[in-house]
Amino acid sequence: MLSNHFVVQKITSDSQVMLYQAHKENLVWHFESNTSPNNTNGKEYFPFVFDESIRVSPSRAGSETSAFVRNQKYVVFNDKYAVPSGIVIGILFPEGFAPTVFKFVERPTIPVGVPRNTSVSPPGYFDVFYNRNTRQSAIVFMIGSPTYFEFKCLARYWNEGFPEQEYSSSGNDTLQLTLNSENIGKTHISTNDLLNFSSYFKEGANLETIQKDINRLIDLVENNNRAENKDELSALKKSLGSMIFVTEFSSAIVQLMDSYYGGGVVHKIIAKVLAYLMM
Repeated sequence: MLSNHFVVQKITSDSQVMLYQAHKENLVWHFESNTSPNNTNGKEYFPFVFDESIRVSPSRAGSETSAFVRNQKYVVFNDKYAVPSGIVIGILFPEGFAPTVFKFVERPTIPVGVPRNTSVSPPGYFDVFYNRNTRQSAIVFMIGSPTYFEFKCLARYWNEGFPEQEYSSSGNDTLQLTLNSENIGKTHISTNDLLNFSSYFKEGANLETIQKDINRLIDLVENNNRAENKDELSALKKSLGSMIFVTEFSSAIVQLMDSYYGGGVVHKIIAKVLAYLMM
């Protein structure tokens, strides 16, 4: 693949974020998805691979970037990006971790007088890459035009197995990506399933409405009806988001993700939806 500038954001097991930057006109790079652990070439940014002639400069991330590794079970990552065109950004997770909750946060835009229904091309694309042999994963942003955005995600540790490079994430809704990794199938939740999560909802929140909205989200994700139901999906996110109340985001995410490992598929789906909406 080609770019003009590449930045690898490597999250370490002690919650640090190291940067590895490479710059060259028509810079050639790839993500090595099949290499075994014995052939990593000792590069700190592997499985990202650049031509040997390219100089890669290390540094540390700034204050706009944060990562939190909790009990070697999951990672919470957040960053604000103000970047030019032609740049590729790779978020490289610690060994054994793979992203499981994805969310873009809209930033204020300068009005340009474009009619509301006018089609606008996205400033870039993103994908998720895996190397099952080395148990490494990365989220990659490929930026086509100057942009400013915020991105948040959760990655969890895989005790057994690891995701494979089997499909491209580009073009999918981030909530769809978040739920797809649980193989939700025809799963639906009941109001009783929500009782264990009642502390995350506003006082007086209607559990039947929440149940109905989450089940509809599951249907939309399972049927992959993104184009036909984009407005409905946005309305469901807004409706569910309005019913959530937490006094301290960090502690709420800790409790929610700690509980994620103790339940079945239904429990994991609810935990993921709530984590997505809280981020």
